[in-house]
Amino acid sequence: MATQKLIPVPERTDHAGTAPLPPVAAEMLARLQSVPLPPSVFDVLTRHAAAARTTRDLSACTAWMAPAEFDRLADVQDAMAMYRHQIKQAGRSDLLGEAS
Repeated sequence: MATQKLIPVPERTDHAGTAPLPPVAAEMLARLQSVPLPPSVFDVLTRHAAAARTTRDLSACTAWMAPAEFDRLADVQDAMAMYRHQIKQAGRSDLLGEAS
């Protein structure tokens, strides 16, 4: 039985291994990286994004909502308003696409 010598593949330095970001995402990433965020602002921004996703999912799933789903949607929208207020209080309205 012959043994094979494995030759490692040279690593590419010109490619990070991911697809390029869409222009809007690249702009948002540049804004986020321009000024370091305190962990609390980053956490609130993450929660706001998750709440926005939940709102879109609940709104898009059906033209008719059960009362419990409607209540959940209202609760998520209230949470989004609270997160938006906290982000504005931190002086980072620019992260929401708004002027400070």
